[in-house]
Amino acid sequence: GGYFTGSEKERISVLEAAITSNVSYIDLEINLDKKMRKKLFDSASKSGIKVIASYHDTEGTPSSSEIVTFVEDNQGMGDVVKACYTAKSNDDGLQVVEASWELSEKELNYSLMATGNSGDWCRLHAPIMKQNMVYTTLDSDYHLSSRGLVNVGDLRESWTILEY
Repeated sequence: GGYFTGSEKERISVLEAAITSNVSYIDLEINLDKKMRKKLFDSASKSGIKVIASYHDTEGTPSSSEIVTFVEDNQGMGDVVKACYTAKSNDDGLQVVEASWELSEKELNYSLMATGNSGDWCRLHAPIMKQNMVYTTLDSDYHLSSRGLVNVGDLRESWTILEY
């Protein structure tokens, strides 16, 4: 889901190298081949590396209740469940925000976001929605928000202004 340009074998090799180098976190797609995911998950856990269980939905955005259920159902897949949806409208962005708001009332580890129009809303307001991490970019063009992205410097400045 992260658009790795190499083969699956090369991607697994990169993940194995990351685990060997003892990184702090490793991102394992939830839909990775089950045997390979278990092998990588077990290896990472044994090394004390935290696992981000990630999911990318490029087809669209489900309802907020479906997103909440997805995060709840996949808590055992890693230390943090990261789900990224494709917002095709402001309504889609609101589904992700609503799900994040509902999840903020629960003791779960998650990070929700969307790409596309309104996808930056969850990133901008992650602290009040008790998200465990936020994905940002170092890019700095004026069209980031239309792609659902936030520049790391702009995010920090926004959080200061919003008193997060």
